[in-house]
Amino acid sequence: MPESPNETEPDRILRLVRKAIQSHETTPCFIWEDRAARMARSRCFGIEPRELRRLAIDYVLKHGKINVTQERDEEWIGEREFDYWCSICFHVQDEGNVFMKLALVCDDEDLPEARIIGAHESF
Repeated sequence: MPESPNETEPDRILRLVRKAIQSHETTPCFIWEDRAARMARSRCFGIEPRELRRLAIDYVLKHGKINVTQERDEEWIGEREFDYWCSICFHVQDEGNVFMKLALVCDDEDLPEARIIGAHESF
């Protein structure tokens, strides 16, 4: 349910993803998708997935930009609960930038859940 009558679906996705990340200390609502976690270290400067998650949380908590994109890849349309995905791009000191792809997997207003579904170096 929208927070306001004028809230669009992308705005709602953004609000719930941000809420899931903000509640990381009290809920398990911001976690890695298993496959993405296994691949992250080799794609992100050798940094452990738990550290990448921490950096992503820090970025978002400091009001970092979260982009919302409607899925256009035919392979993924209809495969997830929502046909939108989110992304963030944050800097890793002495390394470079990391692009991280997120998906809302539960849109419960009180306890939304977002998963990290991919991460790689960003050039």
